[in-house]
Amino acid sequence: MKKILVLFLCLGLLVGCSSKSDLSNMVVNPDLNYLDDVKAISVDMSGYRNFTDTKHVFKKINFKEALRFIEEDASAVVYYGYKSCPFCVEVVPVLNELCKELGLSVYYVDVQAEQVADEHLEMFMGHYSEFLQTDDKDEPTFYVPQVSVIVDGEITSVHVGAVDSYTSGEPMNNKQKEELKGIFTENFKPLLIEK
Repeated sequence: MKKILVLFLCLGLLVGCSSKSDLSNMVVNPDLNYLDDVKAISVDMSGYRNFTDTKHVFKKINFKEALRFIEEDASAVVYYGYKSCPFCVEVVPVLNELCKELGLSVYYVDVQAEQVADEHLEMFMGHYSEFLQTDDKDEPTFYVPQVSVIVDGEITSVHVGAVDSYTSGEPMNNKQKEELKGIFTENFKPLLIEK
């Protein structure tokens, strides 16, 4: 019985490794609906500790613009966070590296820099209701960092936080970064096609 279990574990590891697929074979699906008129601006990401890439993939938008991807049946990767969030600081470089490899832009909503209109927050909470975690009072709550993948108006995945083994305070190790990159890779697949 132990041999069978070990065999399945080994097969699972092999399948897990091969399911990441060779990203060099993948490109952004040009047939998806993208919004050409998103009110996005260049954003200085240097406030994120130890993030020095000035040619990053992030474009700053507000909550209202982020909701347009859902309302107008469009596709995008949307990152919600802020520069002093310790988890966000760890997620941003991993997200940037992978999206550069894939040729994806990331729309960034700085949740601390914006006063969100009640109507937009209500719409957001409605669209994301199935993805929201609950607080200690069992109330649905919006946590960051949050990376959402929207494909033709449908939220296909939401990842909140870094990885389970990460606790804020120390930088993520390489194993944790690779695990997070694997999660994002799987989540981004609906936006990609093979060359």
